[in-house]
Amino acid sequence: MFASVTLQMELDQILALESPLAVLLIGAAATENLSALQLLNDLDFLVITEKSQYFERSVYTKNQIKYDISYLPVELLYKGMEENWLFLRNIFKHYQVIYQKPPWVEEILTKVQKWLQEPLRITDEEIRYLRFTLTQSWEDLVNRQEDLLNAIYLAHTLLNSILQAYFQLHQLDAPKNKKILAAIKKIDPSLFELCQSFLLEGEQNLKLEKLHEILNYVLTPFGGKLTTWAKGKFPLR
Repeated sequence: MFASVTLQMELDQILALESPLAVLLIGAAATENLSALQLLNDLDFLVITEKSQYFERSVYTKNQIKYDISYLPVELLYKGMEENWLFLRNIFKHYQVIYQKPPWVEEILTKVQKWLQEPLRITDEEIRYLRFTLTQSWEDLVNRQEDLLNAIYLAHTLLNSILQAYFQLHQLDAPKNKKILAAIKKIDPSLFELCQSFLLEGEQNLKLEKLHEILNYVLTPFGGKLTTWAKGKFPLR
């Protein structure tokens, strides 16, 4: 399968230990030709299993190559599609099948493809929840702004939460944190400029003003900040 003997040995070890239904190459490497993988130093695999009950992960380095292997039980895969887990959508954003047991594994991957083509949906309750929790986080930050170090930490944490919420509110797949600014730059240049201005700002008060502007930019189209929650169902997350 692999041009590299080293990589083929890793695949053979996975097959021997797990007897999986399928092994997928995922992440950035999945966009490469298999013959070029030996030139990469970071490889991610998804192993779909039949008997395990839990999502497991193994990360190790061998021969200067970092391997990140996720083990996903097929029943958990079905549950993730049913509940529309975002992290699962990200896993399957790019993949190559490098091993599968015929014939019904193909049916599983066909179901995955159909699921990925379905638009993301967000309920009114989820929108209210995001508005409320982001507002609460902003108020916590304002109340602690005298504690300079903690305030800076909370500000950067809140920025990440706001950007994650942006993708949810617009019903878009959220990328990993390391790619989120690049994605924002591509789909919303105005928001990217606000984020860049916030991140490069060194004066605390100005930094908080810029963060508040980002918060309003993201929430205003969906009703703005929400400071209260009437008694009723509240999502536990």
